Parts: sequence; structure tokens; C-alpha cells
Amino acid sequence: MRQPTSISREIRIALSSVTCIAVYELGINIWFSTFFREAQADLHNRQVRTWWSEFRNLSKEDWVRFIVGVSLVLALLSIPWPDYITRPDLFSIAIVALAHGVFWVFWGWRQTRFEPLLTLRLEAAKTNGDLLVGMSMIRSFVYAIMAVVVDAASGFL
Repeated sequence: MRQPTSISREIRIALSSVTCIAVYELGINIWFSTFFREAQADLHNRQVRTWWSEFRNLSKEDWVRFIVGVSLVLALLSIPWPDYITRPDLFSIAIVALAHGVFWVFWGWRQTRFEPLLTLRLEAAKTNGDLLVGMSMIRSFVYAIMAVVVDAASGFL
């Protein structure tokens, strides 16, 4: 039998993952704005921006991903869950990790478009930070789903 939990507890736990992702993205934007403005300008054939301009440009879509993540968590936690799912917050974290992971894999692969040959693209993908982060998030999804399954299975014992 599913133990009743406070919805606010579930929301806090699930939203912590969205907040951690937002903090990570903020940190990456600060890092790139500080150390990689020239490299970004060379890559995109444009002038070097000021620190603030580069940070603003890198951060312009982060709030959209944050709002989508929060909305996804709230939607998932508002649906009725079967009794054998004792931790819908874990499931919500898994879905958020999957969504962000797929985005970062797509974004990282898109960045390899500067390489003319597929073999060079694949080689560049091996060291692309966004692709690596995306794959890590997808692995987190798999592990979170495993935790949900183990938790559900333990309820049947």
C-alpha cells in the first residue's frame, strides 16, 4: 500500500533537480563568458563580445528550459499515480533528466556541424562537453528509472 506523502515534499524533491540543472547552466555560462569569448567569436565568425553580452547571449534560453522543467514536474506530480509507484518524485526527476539530456545531446551534436566529414564529426562529438553532459543526464534517467522499478518491486514483496 502506498504511503501517503506530502505533495509539497514531492514537489521540493523533484524541483531540486530542475534547480540544480539551472545552477549548472548558470555556472557554465559564467565559465564560457569568462574564458571562452574569443573561441566562441572565432567559431561563429563574429566579433568578441563583452563579458556581459556573452553571458546574456548564452543565458537567453536557460529560463525557457527552467520553466519547461518546472511545468513538467508540476504536471507529472499532479496526475494520479498507481499505488505501486510509491515515489512519483523520482519518476519526475527521471523524466526531467531525460528531457534535458536529449536537449544537450541534440545541442552537442549540432555543434559538430562545423566538421565536414561524418568521421570528423564523430571524433569531435567524443570530446564535446554538451554531448557528454547530455549522455550523463540520460544515464541519470536510466538509473532513476531503475530506482523507481526497484522501489515498486519492493512494494510487491
